Amino acid sequence: MTKNKIMRYFKKAVASTLAIATSFGGVVSANMVTTFAADAKLDNDVKITAKKLKYDDTESYVSKNINKKMTSIKSSKSVANIKNDLEQTGYTIRLKQLLAEESKIPSNCTIDELWTKHSDAFLSQYTSIIPVYQANDNADYYVVNLAASKINHTGKLYDAAFVKGTDNANPDVIKDIKFDKTTGLAYIPKSYFEKDKNVLITGQVMSAGSIKDQTMSIDTIVDNGGNITKQAVEANTYDVTVKIPITTSKRVADKLKLSDFEVYLNGSEDAMDLTKDTAVFDKTTGVLEIAASPASLTSVKVKIKKIGTLKSVARLLTNDVNASISGASKLKFVTDKKTGDPIVFDRIDTSKLQDGQYFEYKTAIRYFSDIKDTQVNYNAKACAESIKHSIKYLYVPSEDNDAWSQLYNNSSIKDPQAKKNLENVTFGMTLPNYNDYKYQVTAKNGNKAKLNFHQKGSFVTTYTNDDSNEKKGSTYSSRHMYAGECAHISNPMGEFHDKEDGKVRLRILHVDTSAGYVVFGLNSQKINTQSGFGIYKVAIQSKGSLKLKKISANTTMTNGNSCYSLANAEYGVYKEKACTNKVATLKTDANGNSKVVEVDAGTYYVKGARRFLINERS
Repeated sequence: MTKNKIMRYFKKAVASTLAIATSFGGVVSANMVTTFAADAKLDNDVKITAKKLKYDDTESYVSKNINKKMTSIKSSKSVANIKNDLEQTGYTIRLKQLLAEESKIPSNCTIDELWTKHSDAFLSQYTSIIPVYQANDNADYYVVNLAASKINHTGKLYDAAFVKGTDNANPDVIKDIKFDKTTGLAYIPKSYFEKDKNVLITGQVMSAGSIKDQTMSIDTIVDNGGNITKQAVEANTYDVTVKIPITTSKRVADKLKLSDFEVYLNGSEDAMDLTKDTAVFDKTTGVLEIAASPASLTSVKVKIKKIGTLKSVARLLTNDVNASISGASKLKFVTDKKTGDPIVFDRIDTSKLQDGQYFEYKTAIRYFSDIKDTQVNYNAKACAESIKHSIKYLYVPSEDNDAWSQLYNNSSIKDPQAKKNLENVTFGMTLPNYNDYKYQVTAKNGNKAKLNFHQKGSFVTTYTNDDSNEKKGSTYSSRHMYAGECAHISNPMGEFHDKEDGKVRLRILHVDTSAGYVVFGLNSQKINTQSGFGIYKVAIQSKGSLKLKKISANTTMTNGNSCYSLANAEYGVYKEKACTNKVATLKTDANGNSKVVEVDAGTYYVKGARRFLINERS
């Protein structure tokens, strides 16, 4: 019997025995007989804000809002025909999306005025890569969609500015790019790209919303081999990941893996690379979580790849959990360099954390013109290695660790200097240190709480000098250096000199005590021509209290009997069932009550060290 015949017989046998329909769009069909356990419906915490999308994609928004005169489109041309002719050029621009507190700025505020007059209104900044569209061959302008904050309800558009090239000291400001703040569309002269296909254009768009209103909406499309689900999902503006419901079938979720998905952001034709650092599929909820800042998104499209019958059967008979989880996701949490466990603010009073709080303090700030060139001295090398560890958690395009840099790498821009300007994170900032602050600083606003930012876990790097030009045997180590990107903004906190301690502003952007994390931004003083800014997600440890009461199992024997006492009975408190790692001791008084001890929230086990004690007087 030939191999082909064997395969045909096997397929028929599988189909008749298991009654499995061929998989559609990569998801194994739910039409299965009772050979397998009955399916179960999965629950998730993703809120659906709309079942119908206002704009199916970026092209739909651009087509409906495009300025026909700027793009030489006939006034009678329909939106449908405009969309049909709209095409991506292969060019991209870099966008820095600046977000401010609307209640603290005037209605006509500009980017320059924000920093010179209303600096306290600055909240955060997000970087993304935006595709450039052509609407008409005969037009003098290309068009780009910079309306993310308008579409996803992050905030109102205020102002925009554009520069060309990578010279931060003397930026080449572009005056002839036309920005329509009503629609968020910008029109770029084609001549910039015709003269230099590798030109790097950076735009900074200012929007304003409210730190108190953190709810936004992102349009999502899940394409399951032609079976398309369109819905808008709720997200938090200041978070660093987005969750997309894929399926409510447990059977389907159990057999899906990360490589089955393709994800496209904001209408891009280039899919992001899904790895354990950029995405995770939770089999217990059927939800795909991706590392992309909600504030920078207008739409997310997920395609589920088609897999054949034989692969479908194989997945029913195996448990492939590659790049998937069953439990709480730790995507984009800053982690310990050695263990991989999340860094934790283990002494912070979570009840006093507030969205929008900001703190100012002086600390070590380091600046590198090229983060990859660390051979200055061992101290600089230690700092740079610490910064390199935090880069993959920094929410801007850096190296190859996030979706936006992948879009950048897939674009037509190949200029090495432009790539260096995008990739090389140059700032390193620390949190309040022990020597100066004992890790504690007081909020400048809100409840003005004094909070402890001690970190459990480390990404400190240590070097011992073996260079004859320096003192041999000297040890150099960095503190927790959080990376920062050049922000292309002026800075309200002034300027400092490299290798000195400078001022840093720490802004609490989002607190989620139930999920156990906080998202914060770090903004440094200006050094050379730039200030640094970065956004991070760190675990927080809620505190709980524990006490014990000991009672007699035989009061008839013990009550009034001076030979027995409830006092001084000791019990160890342990984190694990084996009771080997003691975290506290409970000791009873004469009434059998122990004192209250504070512990981290969680499950604990109590083991008696000493039981009923014979009264020492007997």
